[in-house]
Amino acid sequence: MANKFGIKTDGVDKAVQGANKAVATADKNIAKVDNVANMVNKKLESVKTELVKVSQTEVDKMIDEAIKKQLDKNSGGLGTTLLTNYGIKHVYPWRPSSWPVATKIYNDLEKSNVGVVQILTRTVNKYFGYVAWGLVIATWAIGLIAWFVAKGKVKQIVSPFLVCPRCGHTFADKRTAMGLLKIFQPWKWF
Repeated sequence: MANKFGIKTDGVDKAVQGANKAVATADKNIAKVDNVANMVNKKLESVKTELVKVSQTEVDKMIDEAIKKQLDKNSGGLGTTLLTNYGIKHVYPWRPSSWPVATKIYNDLEKSNVGVVQILTRTVNKYFGYVAWGLVIATWAIGLIAWFVAKGKVKQIVSPFLVCPRCGHTFADKRTAMGLLKIFQPWKWF
C-alpha cells in the first residue's frame, strides 16, 4: 500500500525477511536441541537399565557366594564341587526353576560321606512326611474355623427376622430392628 503512494519500503521488507530467516534458523536450532535432548534421555535410560542389570548381577553374585560358603562350610567343600559338576552358576531357593538342580544336589549330598550332611538329609527324609501332613491338617483346621465363624455370623444376622411357616416369606418387626442393632452395635463405631 505504501508503494502505491510512492513510499519506498524496501528496507522494511528486507528487515522483515531477515527477521523471518532468523526465526526459521532459531526454529531449526531449537529442533536440533530437542533432538539432542531426546538422544541424551534415551542414552540415560539405557545407562539406567544397564546399571540396574549390573547391580542385580552383583547382588546375585553376593547371594551365590554366601550360599556357596555356607554349603561348603556345612558339607566340607562339596557345595562348590557339586555346583561345578552340574555346570550351574545359581541355585536360588525362592525360584522354582532351580529346584530340579537343587533336588539332584540334595540326592548327591545324601550319598556323600560327610557326616553332618548325612545326618541332615536323613532327618529331612525322616520328618518330611510328618511336616507335610501337619501342614495339610493345619490348612483344613483353618478352613473349618473360618467356615464355622462365617456360619455363626450368618445365623446372627438372619436370627432377628421372622419366617412364616406356611408361605416361607420373611418379615421384620420392632424386634428385628433391635436385633440388628445388637448385632452391628453402631454406638461402638465412634
